[in-house]
Parts: sequence; structure tokens; C-alpha cells
Amino acid sequence: MPTIYAARERETIRIPISEVLRDGQFDIYPEVQGRGYFDIRLKGDELSLTPGRFVGLIPVNSRMMVQVQPKLPVGNLVEILVRSGGVVGAIGVLEAGYGLSEASGGPLLDIMAEAFVASLERLEIEGMPKAYEEEREEGSFVKGRVLFGESIRGPWSRGNRHRATSAYYDLRADLPINRLLRFACYALLRHFLLLSRQTPLIQRLAHFEALLADSGVELAQPDEASVSLAPLGAASRVQVRATRLAQAIISDRCVELPVGGTDVFLPSLVLDMEALFERYVRAVLTEKVTEYLVLDGNKEGSKPLFDDQREPPAQPDIVFLSRGVCRALGEVKYKVSEKREDINQVLAYALSFRAPLVLVIVPAESTSTPRLTKVGTLGDVNIFRCRFDLAAVSLDAEESALAQAVSTLFSS
Repeated sequence: MPTIYAARERETIRIPISEVLRDGQFDIYPEVQGRGYFDIRLKGDELSLTPGRFVGLIPVNSRMMVQVQPKLPVGNLVEILVRSGGVVGAIGVLEAGYGLSEASGGPLLDIMAEAFVASLERLEIEGMPKAYEEEREEGSFVKGRVLFGESIRGPWSRGNRHRATSAYYDLRADLPINRLLRFACYALLRHFLLLSRQTPLIQRLAHFEALLADSGVELAQPDEASVSLAPLGAASRVQVRATRLAQAIISDRCVELPVGGTDVFLPSLVLDMEALFERYVRAVLTEKVTEYLVLDGNKEGSKPLFDDQREPPAQPDIVFLSRGVCRALGEVKYKVSEKREDINQVLAYALSFRAPLVLVIVPAESTSTPRLTKVGTLGDVNIFRCRFDLAAVSLDAEESALAQAVSTLFSS
């Protein structure tokens, strides 16, 4: 089992350099190098690791993983994931064990579905579960062995000497475990199609639903108690994991964060806190600031930065429109305070959009930090900083306070 080092977001830990060396060479997964997961510095015989904006279980090599905990409470993190639709990634180098909660799958369902399909793909190579079942048949053609007692009491006693009762074993796939797998495929397909989701998972799920149907597996929601791996002998790891994921999907249960547990195994889940915070703030303002149309500046709210050139684009995080005119811009920064390059960026966006007001939204360091402060004025542009407490006891109250601060600023 890999050694797991505990860390907190943005806080430095030290590990022996031997953990990342093999035969005198650095042994770090290519998927982890250069992705901004850590700031890595060498100090003597120790390695200094400072997690960046990513939290979750991050594998460094086959012998070592770093569990990066978020600064905000886990309950708030899950609520923000649900509220924003989730910004979840996965590093498929190693798997990790997770517990399950009674909450619905929500934003982690896609990751669970991806892991489920991957298990089915490995199971297809390994061989779908099958078992021999005894069949008894009366007829003129004998299969297997003749059951003399039943033949005497049956057809022979009726004078049908040309018929006999026989027994044989037939290899079948219509087992409780396969019914569970097929129903999980069906449940996921129904979920994605009802939401009109366009995802490559639909085609892969449809393949396995058809494969199980062609193998004679009945489409019926199985009783979980009837699904046992024991009759299959020494069940493979793939069978166990596919079954547990199918049970979680059918029962609408969600992976618990942080990592820790053995209910299901998934690729290492990693959350991009910067992208998550931006998406969450935009979702809150879209719902609660009703006097303005709130657009995603990376998508429908984007425009060319210059008046006479198509490139590069101006893509502020949030664009506030009223009657088709830009009234303000919002920039969401997952950092304690905006830096000089951030100010330069928002000023360029404000000039491009002719926006008189820019709101820079950052996480609050503490409850005593002022919510709204003025950064400065340049010409006709006023820049304000607004702080949001991600660790608030009530995120609902914090969301309402943010919307109120924004509305007050707009009306002043």
C-alpha cells in the first residue's frame, strides 16, 4: 500500500527525498508533473511540497500519495459542489477507497459512472460472471443424465417409453450480479437521457446494457440481499468493485469526501478549488441578483478585447448586463487578496467592456475581515473587493449577504 502524507491546502509539508527517488532518478508520475498540484522545492535531504489550488488524494508515484485537505469544512465543500454542479477531476493513475453517504450522487455521479464503466470494460475482458444451473427436461431426446426415478414416476408410468426425464447443466449469465449490473447501466442511461446530457458515457453504457441483454440477463431491479459473490467462488477484484459501484448507483448514494473507506474504489478524485469557487459564485449571483442578467464571461459574455481586432478575447468571470448594456464586471480570485497583475487584468476588461464598476470576489480570511472594501478608482472605473466566507456556518446566509452587498453597490 502507498504511504499517504496528510497536507492542507496552501500549507507546506516536508517528506524524505527518498520517497521520490528510484535508482537515482526522480520518480514522479507524468500526470502530476507540471500540472500545478504542488510547488516542489529541494531542501537538503528533504522535499518541500506546497499544495496549490487542488485538493484531494494526489498520487505522486506508486509508493506515495498526498491527501490534501481543503481549508473549508467538508460539509461546506460538498454543499458548494452540489450548488455549482461540481468541478471534479480524476487522476487515473491510482485508485482510492471511499465511503458512501445516504445523499444522492450529485456532482460526483459522473466520476462514479466513469469508474463503473471502466470496471465493466475490464470485466468484459476478464469474462462476465456466469454460473452453471441445473435444468430438468422431459422429452424424446436425452440431455445429460437420465433421471430413472423421475422417468418411472413420469412418462414411463404413462406408457411413454420413448420419453425420459433428464438433467443437465447450462452455463447462464442471468445471475443476480448481472441483473444488478444491467439495471445500473439502465439507471445511468435514463439519468443522462432525462437530463439531455451529451456524454461519451451514454454510448459505452448502451454497449454493456445491450451486451447483458443479448446474454439473456433480465432487466429488473434486483434485491440487494440476493446479490452475492460467494456462489462465483473467489470473486475477482473487478467483480467486487463493479458490484459495489452498481449498488451505490442504484441506491442513489454518494461518495463521501474526503477520502477514506472501502465501500467503493474510484480513481483519485481531485477538486480544482479555483474553478469551483468561480463557478459557485457565478451560480449564486445568477440566482440571487435578479436586477441584472448575469453572464459567464468565458462563454456567452465574452467579446474581443480590442475594438479593431478579433483576438485576443476579453473573458471576465462574470458580466452584469442591464437592457443589453454592461453595467459591471466580476472577477473571482481564489486567493487572499488580488495582486497587481489581477488589477491590470480587470482594468483592461473594464476598458474593453466600458464597464464603470468591477467587483473582485475573494475568500474571506476570517469573520472579522470587512466584506466590502474599495480597491481604488482609475478614471471612470471603480474597483471594489468583496469577501466571501467559505467556512461560514450557514452558506445560505453568506450567499444572501453577498447578493445584498452586490445589489447595494450597484444601487449606490
